Amino acid sequence: MYYYPFLLLTEDDVRNATIADLLDDQALESIALKKALYNSLPDNMPIRALYDLLDIEAVMNKLLCDILRANMNVLKKTLPDIDNWRVKDKLKRSLTMLRRKSVDILHTYDDYTFNDLLRKTDSWEDHAAFKTTKPMDWNTVFLNRISDIHRHVCRFVEVLETKLLLANVMLKRNEETTSGTGSDDTVLMQSTAKILEGCRFIYRETKEYVRLVDSL
Repeated sequence: MYYYPFLLLTEDDVRNATIADLLDDQALESIALKKALYNSLPDNMPIRALYDLLDIEAVMNKLLCDILRANMNVLKKTLPDIDNWRVKDKLKRSLTMLRRKSVDILHTYDDYTFNDLLRKTDSWEDHAAFKTTKPMDWNTVFLNRISDIHRHVCRFVEVLETKLLLANVMLKRNEETTSGTGSDDTVLMQSTAKILEGCRFIYRETKEYVRLVDSL
């Protein structure tokens, strides 16, 4: 079941950073266990795709932890006009780039909601919140869209990882591979690699915004 991680954000920066540390430790432990499992799989399994899924998980976890560690509460203070302009300008630009790049992370293991969301600029850079003078409202739009991205990517990882591991069970039972597996594996690796690159772009764009917030 998916959880919405930014519900954990509070006005206590120390608590937020502690939560980030806990999530980071948990993710590192989980990834290490999965690597051990994947290394034990037979050679006819799409190991590269499984490792791409691990990389996707790692990138998404870094994204969450960076936001949790950021000084987001500074946006609740009265900031100079120039800083307000910088935050708004950066958020609008980032939301535009994230919306466009999110096309690269689309997959068929989720419902149509996220796909439809990408068509609505008024949920991204043209959101009504940007007509106000409240940086925290702008920031909330950003966090909501990052949460949507995170949920969509997590769905991809959860479903595909399960399918790949179940395929391994079936291979063991049948003691044979089906025809066309090589071609399917090529398509699969291309898909996971594309989504991984999309996630890395999203992380870099988010990191730039976090750096701006921390500089205020």
